[in-house]
Amino acid sequence: MRDSKGRGGRFSRDSASTGDSDGGETEVRVTEDLTSSVIATDAADGDDTGPVLTLDDATIRALVAATFEEAEGTITDLDVDGDDTSPYDASVLTSDNRSIDIDFSADFEVVGTDLD
Repeated sequence: MRDSKGRGGRFSRDSASTGDSDGGETEVRVTEDLTSSVIATDAADGDDTGPVLTLDDATIRALVAATFEEAEGTITDLDVDGDDTSPYDASVLTSDNRSIDIDFSADFEVVGTDLD
């Protein structure tokens, strides 16, 4: 997959975690062509609440594009949660085996990064 600047990157065949409307969590496997399938679902605990946003097809595509604007490598994880400031998160493994966690706002602007 190439981003809008022509940089190379890959969307791995790993999983994305999405929050369900009741606060549960669903693990979804997403392929390079963005085909998705449910791997596992965990019911919500007593104090869990669901996020307002979801990882639908359009959101995944926008999040992948925004991630590749920030970092090159393999996306290993996409998350959505109830955080008002950074509801979307992406994890990227770079070619030199560094892990970058990127936090995005609801409109896919970078609000923070963490290099491991």
